Amino acid sequence: MHRRIGIGISTVLSAFTVFVATSAAPLRAEWLFMAGSNTIQQYESRAGVLTFVGSRSIIPGWTTFPENELALDARHNVLYTTNWNGRRTVISAFGVGQDGTLTPIESIDSTVHIPDGAIVDPAGRFLYLGDANVQASIQAYAIGPTGRLTAVGLPTPIPSVPRMQDSFVMDPHGKFLFFVASNCNCILTFGIGSTGELTPAASPVYTSPGIFGASIDAAGKYLYVAGFQMLVYRIAADGSLTLAASYPTDLSVSRITVDPMGKFAYAGGFTIQEYSVGSDGTLTSIGSAAPHGCCMPGPLLMDRTGRILYAIYSGDLVAYSVDSSGALTLVSAAGLMPNNEVGNPVIVNGCNEPPRIDGAAAKPSLLWPADRRLSPVDVNYDVSASCGIPVCELHVSSNEPAQHGQQDWVVVGPHSVLLRADRDGGGTGRIYTIGIACLDTNGNTNASAVSVLVPHDRGR
Repeated sequence: MHRRIGIGISTVLSAFTVFVATSAAPLRAEWLFMAGSNTIQQYESRAGVLTFVGSRSIIPGWTTFPENELALDARHNVLYTTNWNGRRTVISAFGVGQDGTLTPIESIDSTVHIPDGAIVDPAGRFLYLGDANVQASIQAYAIGPTGRLTAVGLPTPIPSVPRMQDSFVMDPHGKFLFFVASNCNCILTFGIGSTGELTPAASPVYTSPGIFGASIDAAGKYLYVAGFQMLVYRIAADGSLTLAASYPTDLSVSRITVDPMGKFAYAGGFTIQEYSVGSDGTLTSIGSAAPHGCCMPGPLLMDRTGRILYAIYSGDLVAYSVDSSGALTLVSAAGLMPNNEVGNPVIVNGCNEPPRIDGAAAKPSLLWPADRRLSPVDVNYDVSASCGIPVCELHVSSNEPAQHGQQDWVVVGPHSVLLRADRDGGGTGRIYTIGIACLDTNGNTNASAVSVLVPHDRGR
């Protein structure tokens, strides 16, 4: 039996992969693509109303296993899909037009024995493909200007990790790849080199039993892991993880996704659990969406505007609208083609240029004296966007825990915060990191950050 290390959990129905392309039409259309047995299926979604468009063969004349992978270079609108017939693996690349049409670019043979899980870094530089062979590994490919692939070095082995119900995700800055492994109940962190090579970046983090899907917020500050518990990890600048919070679940939760602005999170189990996300990454339950059909949802996919959430149940693709409070409302469902499995979500946008953030600076950038008062700090930056009106928010973190049980920062608005002029007397000084997260009306995101120092003493 083919076992999986995909970007999400494996279920009895898990071989389709979903990809969303968005147009800039007045009534925004999204095209959802699914990769099954040598086929790509296409659905249209307008504000969550789903319509089946059609399907096409990937490689004419091939008979393959249904479990194929799909990934997207969202910067350049290039779709990658795998085909595996038990002896040979082929990766095919397609350009994606703003009207959802696919144009073949190339098909190449891969040294990956059993393709299982695929992901492209946010800048569209590298494709990573999991291999579920006896020795699990990840193969890197460099992406050329036209979308063509070149293998990068040897596969990176993943020691003592089975090939079922595991997940790898990447931070939005393309610096780290995190692999969530259910067999060792651990999370592995790899740094991404300038040519795409993977190297261990931090010691493995061991968790409680039963971990499955994972997601990272758009600012790259927190890693969320779904399973028998909901785990929230703070991501440090070097990629190391610190547990920030944990929450009990009903033991059925296996998928999680975070909306593009980091306000809400959704976890799939017997129901879809709805959470609000605090400025410190913590989760607060705000309700749940009733299940559709008989079974737990498979992949959860949020469109890049954060207004539509897609879920895949045993035989249906389901769309929910997301209101301003984060609550879900069922919009429509479309039946999937019979005798095909359902896999992992990827998302892209027809207009895919991210907002540009220039001139980011904090004023003042140093707080003194350390009198424990909340001090106003202006966060100056200019933002422009080619694909819609941008909206920006600030998020704050610190390299030190709060002192004296006080709230150490308040976000006042998109250009101002209050920071407490305090630091650990036994430390070397406190560094506040103010993250700037911008989202345009076509769902493209970008992030930047500035720092404010509270020195240990006047001379440092």
